[in-house]
Amino acid sequence: IFVGACGPFGLLLLLVGQRAWKVCLALCAFFVAGGGSGYLMLYHVSGLPSWAGVLISCAIGAAAGVLAYLFSLVGLLLLAGLGGGVLTAMPLRVLAPGLSPHLRVGLLCLGATLGIMLAALAAYHTREPPEEDQDGPVRPATLARRRLRRQHRRKLLEAVVTSTLGAYAVVICVNQWWHGGEGCDAHGCRSLQLPALLDIGATLPPCHIQCLVLTCVFGVLVLGGFV
Repeated sequence: IFVGACGPFGLLLLLVGQRAWKVCLALCAFFVAGGGSGYLMLYHVSGLPSWAGVLISCAIGAAAGVLAYLFSLVGLLLLAGLGGGVLTAMPLRVLAPGLSPHLRVGLLCLGATLGIMLAALAAYHTREPPEEDQDGPVRPATLARRRLRRQHRRKLLEAVVTSTLGAYAVVICVNQWWHGGEGCDAHGCRSLQLPALLDIGATLPPCHIQCLVLTCVFGVLVLGGFV
């Protein structure tokens, strides 16, 4: 289920996320909020039936998706924070797998905060240009150029967020498929996933050649998405 959902969803974000921004934003919010709440309820809440946990997590994900669709700026900032955490996690995973869990989580939170701040700053510069300035009304041609620059910057911001999250989803999908089956935990196949990265009780397993390959694939996909 994870591979079947994550792979096509990641490709959707990576390839057409900018052109179908609000739909992809709603889908991503559904997966992130629903998957996160489902993980917490299914594995960390005792006495709750599995079917109830699934229904509750789907309801939370649906509510998050609707809010992200209606208020795209809020969804953009939240997903930019997730993207900032992802961009911080990949170098840490390769260069410092034995880093202290508390320090690792702190750096991930810092990266997420910087992602939100940079996205907010970029969104501020893509606001609707004023029709008047200190010298009086703006000429229609000048106003049209400003609006065109605003639209270009907003599309660039959307492309950055969708390509980052889409690339991460595709790499996680490949990673899960690559190491699935027997001995999955022994290979550290979950060490690229957010629950393992945010676990403050354990360090990450050593980074093997498979992790290096997947991280390089992630970097290539992100750069391709930026272009």
